[in-house]
Amino acid sequence: MLGTSCGRSAREIVSAAMTITRLGIDGTSTEVDLVDALCAEDRRPPDGSGVWVFVNMIMSLDGAATLGGRAGPLGNEHDQMLLGALRAQADVIVAGAGTARSERYRMPRLPTGTAARARAARGQSEVARLCVVTRDAVNPPDAPFAEESSQWSHDVRPIIATVGTPTAPPPLLDDPRFDVMVCGHEHVEIPALLDGLASRGLRRVVRGRSDPAGRARRSRRRG
Repeated sequence: MLGTSCGRSAREIVSAAMTITRLGIDGTSTEVDLVDALCAEDRRPPDGSGVWVFVNMIMSLDGAATLGGRAGPLGNEHDQMLLGALRAQADVIVAGAGTARSERYRMPRLPTGTAARARAARGQSEVARLCVVTRDAVNPPDAPFAEESSQWSHDVRPIIATVGTPTAPPPLLDDPRFDVMVCGHEHVEIPALLDGLASRGLRRVVRGRSDPAGRARRSRRRG
């Protein structure tokens, strides 16, 4: 149940926070819906090359990045609206395999309203692509997107960024559901990942939260 503060409900306070005042250089001011403003922004590398990486995260007051192993329960409907607005700008949404599994990632949804109009004005595809990063070059992550991918056209298939060598290519290369990028021999190298996305015309990159469980496993291996 939402509490109250200064005579206003928490829902009213949060709703008010979704409106911002945009100040013009001529001294004018305009009330703007934050979600619409985020959807309509046109962020891209200033010289037209390379990529522009957005990072989003959520954290509780005590520093926790998950609740019950997932980030989703930490937020509310307004957080989801802002996340959707950020992703509406993306050419591609990048997530680790652990995040895709724990958050049960689905294929990105077609945007509507302001988001759809803004994508068309920027010359983007109707919907962002999904890129999942994994060292497992044999099995796709156990998440809904893997099964949904067959329902989408070839040019919006989910991308799997994984590892391999010329003499040992990843078996996932033969899976028609996925667009597979080899981005390193033992580890997925970030420069190779970004270069691979840019070569596909995917220059606005939204990076989801990192996988706390995966970080813990890597720390134990290093220790």
